[in-house]
Amino acid sequence: MFTPLQQFCDRLLLRSTCRLCQRPATEILCLDCGRQLQACAQPRQWQSYGVTVWAWGRYEGLLRRALRQVKFERDRELAQFLGQCMAASLADWPRSQPKQLIPIPIAADRLQERGFNQADAIAIAVAQSQHWSCSTDALRRPKSTQALHGLNHQERQQMLDRAFSWRSPQQRGELWLVDDILTTGTTLQEATRTIRAQGDRVRGWLLLSQTPALEDLNAAEGSATILKLRKQRHPCRDSSVGRAED
Repeated sequence: MFTPLQQFCDRLLLRSTCRLCQRPATEILCLDCGRQLQACAQPRQWQSYGVTVWAWGRYEGLLRRALRQVKFERDRELAQFLGQCMAASLADWPRSQPKQLIPIPIAADRLQERGFNQADAIAIAVAQSQHWSCSTDALRRPKSTQALHGLNHQERQQMLDRAFSWRSPQQRGELWLVDDILTTGTTLQEATRTIRAQGDRVRGWLLLSQTPALEDLNAAEGSATILKLRKQRHPCRDSSVGRAED
């Protein structure tokens, strides 16, 4: 455990500290946390809700801790880093069809409180790494909604009814919705319905994480494909992350 004096000395000497454990680090995460995050890379892909769903990891362990750091400590840089990790597992995706990433917007009051939308930061990082397009203002959330945590599926549906508005982006390509966590799919379903009502087609959803309960359900139904991983350089120095193969 590092004392406040040691942390102060680290900063005084311009040494970085890990965002998750506060130990000295040359990058945003220390080597140990980078390796733990690497272990969270378990990309899965399945067909559901009328779209292709792709999730990078399980919402547990260090990945859950990192996302809580992003949201509650307002850590935009960590969100961008997680997007880079996600992009590394998408590096082998087919390049024939251009893709347009659409991050799921958050409610205006939470955006004002947090200062940024974590889905925006993740989507932009993925788009930059993959040389895809990203539109952060095509999908809007004019309706204020309370936090969905703790609500059942029906309550979430009622809360999100007509919560989104859609304006087609000028740049074209397959539309992929991007979010940080897939819990029940209600938010993404409502966003997809809104977009389809305007005549556009959603090809799929890209998620940084999914809840373990949802993953277990997919596995039980035999609908989830565990993607093969190939070693490549991890965004965190001196570690590596799996790359997903189609």
